[in-house]
Order: sequence, then C-alpha cells, then structure tokens
Amino acid sequence: MRCGLRPQQLVAFTASQHHPLPLNTSSPQQYDTVVLHHGLGYPLKAVADSTGVHPVKAAYLARSWRPSK
Repeated sequence: MRCGLRPQQLVAFTASQHHPLPLNTSSPQQYDTVVLHHGLGYPLKAVADSTGVHPVKAAYLARSWRPSK
C-alpha cells in the first residue's frame, strides 16, 4: 500500500524527527525504514536512496525491527 508521497518527500517532511506512528524503533533511520518498507511497501533500494543510508544498512534496519506486541 503506497501513499501519494514519494519516499523522498516523506523523509524530507518528517526529517527523521517526528514519529506520528507508535512504532518501537531503535533510531530515526530505522523508523523511516520501517514506515517506508514495511508500512508503505517500498523496495529497500528506494528506501536507501531516500534516506541516504547504504542499501545493506537499510536491509539490516528493516530485518532487525520487531513489531510491538
């Protein structure tokens, strides 16, 4: 499910500082990765390009996230 925003717009809008969704993440980068990849379905390459992290790091951030129970 994708929203009308491009990943770059979402990251620019939130500036990795605002967390409107109650997600338990370890860092602002992980929050952005989780929202873009798990929440909105963007591929990790697009997430990495949008957030400025290396694709391997984006994959790690996505894999290491555990949803709250």
